[in-house]
Amino acid sequence: MSQLPPWSQPVISELIRLDASDSLPHAILLQANEIASAEAVAEAFAQNLLGDNTGLVPDYHRVTPEEGKQTISIDSIREVIAKVHTTAFTQRKVVLLSPSEGLARAGANALLKTLEAPPPATTFLLTCAHVSQLLPTIISRCQRYTVPTPTRAMATSWLETEFDAGRVATALEMMGENVYQAKALLANEEDAGVLSLWHDLDALKLTNWTELTQKWQKLPLISLADLFLRKLYLSARQSMIGSKNKQQGYFVCWDTLCEVKQQLLNKVPLSEQSVIEKLTLSFLKFKASQ
Repeated sequence: MSQLPPWSQPVISELIRLDASDSLPHAILLQANEIASAEAVAEAFAQNLLGDNTGLVPDYHRVTPEEGKQTISIDSIREVIAKVHTTAFTQRKVVLLSPSEGLARAGANALLKTLEAPPPATTFLLTCAHVSQLLPTIISRCQRYTVPTPTRAMATSWLETEFDAGRVATALEMMGENVYQAKALLANEEDAGVLSLWHDLDALKLTNWTELTQKWQKLPLISLADLFLRKLYLSARQSMIGSKNKQQGYFVCWDTLCEVKQQLLNKVPLSEQSVIEKLTLSFLKFKASQ
């Protein structure tokens, strides 16, 4: 549990207490504002139930959407249901299903009977960030626990045990205070350049844009497009996009940035200079509309 941040400790401590007193619910729904926070608690608790080698234990089943998809297939649900009804290699079986919002109706319905009457010594751990997207029948079969959202001070203190304070502040701002997303950004050396350029967008003006864009040429173009998109989103959210002119400026810029990013993903042959200019001038027009 030492790797969990302090705000998550009360939740896992309560689950461990329930397990020790033989009163652990067979289906647990962990809710958090950031899905990675709920997943961290679920994975730590699975480790507590099965031992340190969850990745090697055949009784630990992690069910997630397939790569590139948002929903969990009904075949994945049927497969894990079949597995939990087989003889356990260890004393218990654990299923981590994340995010549970990814359950389509067919998959949720297939899971209901097993959630209601699971095999002996089987624990289901479901995570979610938007509980309203779950079927009421799934919610009613689980015991719900909420992983607290950290304050900015708590998130900063935790991240600064591993990373430089200045970079932590920038990463939290970029990721909209989502602490696990900020941590992933800080840990990725390829994104180091993104952090250094974040505040350049605040200083961006018609009078200095050519000077600033020279610094951006070493950054991967898709990362640069993502940087502009995130800055646009957060800037618009902070200003609440009041008038129709402001709204129009936001949507025009968003569409342009998304178009550029899609072209890059589709490997449309574009010059580096043309991409940087289109991103920059579009964002400048948005700033002028505000």
